[in-house]
Amino acid sequence: MQEVVQLLKKEGLEFKKDKIVLTLQKAHSIELEGKKYKSLFLNDFKADDEKIDIYFFEKLKIDDYIYIINSTKNALILTKYINQQNIFTGSYPIFRVKEKPVHKHLKVYLKEKKIKKRVKYIHTQIGYGALYMYLFVIINKNTLKVSEQIIKKLSTLGYPKGFRIKIFFIHENDKYFLKDIIDLTHKKPVFSILLDKGFIENTLPIVYKYNANILLNKKMLQATSFASKRNISSFSFETFSNFDYLNFSYDTIWLYPKIHDFHLRLLPEKKIHNIATSIYSFLKFFSKYLIKYDYGKHN
Repeated sequence: MQEVVQLLKKEGLEFKKDKIVLTLQKAHSIELEGKKYKSLFLNDFKADDEKIDIYFFEKLKIDDYIYIINSTKNALILTKYINQQNIFTGSYPIFRVKEKPVHKHLKVYLKEKKIKKRVKYIHTQIGYGALYMYLFVIINKNTLKVSEQIIKKLSTLGYPKGFRIKIFFIHENDKYFLKDIIDLTHKKPVFSILLDKGFIENTLPIVYKYNANILLNKKMLQATSFASKRNISSFSFETFSNFDYLNFSYDTIWLYPKIHDFHLRLLPEKKIHNIATSIYSFLKFFSKYLIKYDYGKHN
């Protein structure tokens, strides 16, 4: 995270390095018909005395996965093939098996293991106000350049009136634990922004639906509409699905989800400037709507 430290020192901001240590109940392995299989990915299997559902697929597809996570609290997923790596599957551990189990003999012996997951991050704060906005930045060569320009604009052009903006820099594999980071903060945010690294040309993509779950409630949609009419770039609402398990218990706006390959390229300065300007404008007018039409009614 040294590049984050250098950025914040360059901008003259105070910052703090922090971490949380989570205890995950990982479904480590199973024994099925005399053969042992280890879980493929990081998971947090919070099974209790309730019945555990077991699913088998020749090839696990995203539609199958979405069906499972939206229909049961926890489940074991068995598959002969899945094209994924380095994901977090929450309470739905996935096991690669060599063959389809004989259903009438389907008996699984599950071994669970408590593991420590360390989530490191750096955070800073800009502005003054009674309300909090959180900006989570996925660390990447492009997102750091974009966030540097956003910070400059917040410092010189002004931050959204009435809001304090807390900026968190996190690694990509830790975005699954945003809820855990927010849970430990003293002041809960009115809303959060997750700035991912799937930058594309001439539009500001916002995730509307993720794994069949609606992320934007009525108030957030109204604020987004208000901001879009005053922004210099066009907006697009994205329906995004993958095998990751993200918990959006707090109101969160997910910008530039990583569904493109552009994040692998170092973007030109003009593109960085345009993206940062669009995001800054969005933050400004989205917050203005909340102050004027929502919180203003109660103050």
